[in-house]
Order: sequence, then structure tokens, then C-alpha cells
Amino acid sequence: MKRIIISASVALPILGFLAYWLMAGRGHFDKAVYDAICLGMPEQDVIALVPLKHIAPDKGKVRSAPAERRAEAGEPRFRNSVTSEATEDGTMVYFDSATRKEAGKVRTWDTDEYMMMVFFSPDGKVTGKSFYEYIYTNETWWERVRRFLRL
Repeated sequence: MKRIIISASVALPILGFLAYWLMAGRGHFDKAVYDAICLGMPEQDVIALVPLKHIAPDKGKVRSAPAERRAEAGEPRFRNSVTSEATEDGTMVYFDSATRKEAGKVRTWDTDEYMMMVFFSPDGKVTGKSFYEYIYTNETWWERVRRFLRL
């Protein structure tokens, strides 16, 4: 009986830590979060809605999986003749090349399964959004385990 109590007192904290490690602090978003973002929504409402910190578009993980666009809405109004700069928090701010006036900005969220880009006007309203799913086709069993464990 004493052995069972000692084994349980060692195993339960380890299992609890593993459960916490797998679930806590690893935000996730999916198509439902993307669908909840509406055109015209304020930037702060979008940031509050997505359970992850956004990243700079070139700071995501390098993957062997191609991303397929699953949804798109609206349109950024700054596709032509713009220059861009990354801010400290990873937001890409776009400026009109001729006037250097802000044309808009993009925030990007990225996980192992999905990537979402949200485009904002200079006044902070959503003007467009895109949702991509990574397609893993030639993945080994070890890569699947690592992706599942979010390593």
C-alpha cells in the first residue's frame, strides 16, 4: 500500500505538469476565430479575440508544408506603390511611396496548423483578412509527434 501511495505521489505531479505543458500558454486559433473577425472591426478588438501574440510575417516557423488559402475577405487598400517597415511588436506598417503617409498595416498570427493575416486601415479598422492552412503531406511520424507536442 505504501508503494502505491509513493508511486501515485510521484506520477500525479508529473502527469499534471505534462498536461499543463501541452495545454497552457500555447494559444490556438482556427477558422472560427477568423470568422469572428469582421470587416470594420477595431484593431484592439481583433487583438483581444485572437489568443496568440501576433508575429512579424518573416518570423514564423520554417515548414516543409505549403500553405493553402482557405478564406479571404475584404481587400487591403495599399497593394500598389507602398513601402513597409516592421515595428518592434512585429506589425508591418505600409506607407505610400510618394507621400510617406501611412497606408495601413498588417498583423500576422501563425501556428503549426494555420496562419492568419489581418489588414488594418490607418484609423485601425479591419479592411481585409486572409486565412491559410498548412498542408503536411510528406511528414514523418517523428515530425507529426513534434508538431503535436508543439516543439
